[in-house]
Amino acid sequence: MYKLLLMLTFVLALVEPESADADEVLARIDRNTVVTDAARDDGFSHGEQIWIDTSGIVRPSTHRVGTLQNARYGYKYGSDRSVFVDPDNSVESVFVNCRRDRISGRNLCFMNIGFSNLQILLAPNGRATAACVMRHDFPGRAAAVRVEGYQLIRTDETGCVGSNTAVRLLKQLSSGQTLHVQRVEWPYDVGKTTTMQINGKVSIALQIWKFTNGGRFSEKLFRADTSLTHRQDIVRRNGM
Repeated sequence: MYKLLLMLTFVLALVEPESADADEVLARIDRNTVVTDAARDDGFSHGEQIWIDTSGIVRPSTHRVGTLQNARYGYKYGSDRSVFVDPDNSVESVFVNCRRDRISGRNLCFMNIGFSNLQILLAPNGRATAACVMRHDFPGRAAAVRVEGYQLIRTDETGCVGSNTAVRLLKQLSSGQTLHVQRVEWPYDVGKTTTMQINGKVSIALQIWKFTNGGRFSEKLFRADTSLTHRQDIVRRNGM
């Protein structure tokens, strides 16, 4: 059941690099992207910028982009309440979001941890309710997860663990540095292991996601100057 729910929401979030040195970032801005300083410092942290991709067919995609003080990673969060930590590194970024299940009508919230294939299912308060190793599908075999410094966690043959173990795993991920995940894919009865440096990304992602689900979060955070002049200014300065 857990695996079915998580497979419905599984997203491989591949994003363009967006939060490095200011000059380097501006040099990579797409023609369809408007960037402006946030109108007020009432976002998750000070000095955020508002990025608006106007290439969307239905409506623009709007994010606030910033860097935590004394943190090595950039972050961004959207008006749709999605959260990315370390978006510069698409294969090792941590992504948190919710999707409405069309059958049950419930919001399914989840955290994807880079290319590790580990996904955590979250309750609205941020508590882990399940965890699954995606792409693990060999009958009769368990997947395995280990955060360095902690004991190995084995899943059932569906690749999932229940709430109590998922809560313990999320705590380990929040404080750990290195994550190892092993899965077994049909028809090859051989474990495939991925190793990823997490280095505080999970903890930061949870903090920002709780902010986007809290009382301070408002659509007003995403109001910006979207004038054509401002957009052309940025394009012209960077020879685009």
